[in-house]
Amino acid sequence: MSRVEKILLYVPVEEAEEAQSAGARHDPGCKCWYIEPDQERPRFRRWLRRGLEAEAFTILSDEAYVAVARTPCWRCGTPTEVVCIYCISGEVNGEPCREFTVSNVTAIEPSLRRQLSQWPTFHVAHHHSPGQRYFANHCEHCGACQDDDSLHGEPGAVFFAPRHLPPNALHLVPVKGQARLSGDEGFEPG
Repeated sequence: MSRVEKILLYVPVEEAEEAQSAGARHDPGCKCWYIEPDQERPRFRRWLRRGLEAEAFTILSDEAYVAVARTPCWRCGTPTEVVCIYCISGEVNGEPCREFTVSNVTAIEPSLRRQLSQWPTFHVAHHHSPGQRYFANHCEHCGACQDDDSLHGEPGAVFFAPRHLPPNALHLVPVKGQARLSGDEGFEPG
């Protein structure tokens, strides 16, 4: 039996209480508001979006890059190419931000997804929770999913502090147009 996906809503922060009172639910894992397919849609009409806007993107940047690096695979130890989105400036949940990487990506708008297709080892992975998915790097040699926490989370990790890395450690490819995606932001240490 196929599982029907939840219907995503775009709910501005200032309308969160109102959406919740109307019956919308918030999923902290994907940082999005949603309703179940069997809920009445008319009362959620203003938060429903069509096409590209069906996803409630939490990160927007007009000055973003695909950061490309090589790092040893956790499973086979062979150096593999990994990528992430690096934003010089942008917005996270509507707040202006500077110099941050994006990890644990749960949604990517189609234009950015097409640009990322030149790195085929960065693709959808499935979470341990049923129905949950995210985008992750995979080893080009053994196919193992590379954990974003190990790529972004600690000093010395390849995407921990891109501007503090040695020259040529990263190759930055400009994103064409606005980068729109959802995930966790990691800020440059001071």
